[in-house]
Amino acid sequence: LTGEFQAWHPDGKTWLGGRYARGLKQGPWVQWDVSGRKVAEGDYRDGRVVSGAPVGVAAKCERVEP
Repeated sequence: LTGEFQAWHPDGKTWLGGRYARGLKQGPWVQWDVSGRKVAEGDYRDGRVVSGAPVGVAAKCERVEP
């Protein structure tokens, strides 16, 4: 999987977004709660957080599109 990634909460609001390269998170990733408030922001290199917080953990989404 390579390219932009976005997932949504069940109500259609954005849950998280970022980019994959060769199946690993790369660059900036952001996560929002159901009210639209940013709750996590991390910078990834080869799938590992290099700064900020892990993104995309302990939450549910209804639909996912690469």
